[in-house]
Amino acid sequence: MKKVLTGCFTVALALASIAAGASTVLQWDASDGAEGYNAYCGPTPVSAVAPVDVGAEVTYDLIGVVSAGIQYECWVTAYAAGFPESGESNHIQFTLPTMVQTILVYGQPSSVTVSWQ
Repeated sequence: MKKVLTGCFTVALALASIAAGASTVLQWDASDGAEGYNAYCGPTPVSAVAPVDVGAEVTYDLIGVVSAGIQYECWVTAYAAGFPESGESNHIQFTLPTMVQTILVYGQPSSVTVSWQ
């Protein structure tokens, strides 16, 4: 009988303030019976991405892995001894914003308009 690692888990992305130097973290719910997880993340369209074994952690810090202004797609799989790698979690796509710029306004202007794209 073939053993299959089953479980449903959802991936989420926590984008903290990049300007404050905080991290950007991929996070998911633990899967019953999983001993570890492989995280996959690459620029879209994703053609081939090598897995990153994050062990039993349910988070993966993306700082240094992703760059601002580029669209990425990420997902995770679970693994356990004696079982094949699980199916893929949901896929998420995101683009990190570019760095926040600080604008200093001196004096007492009647109005200030700030816009970005």
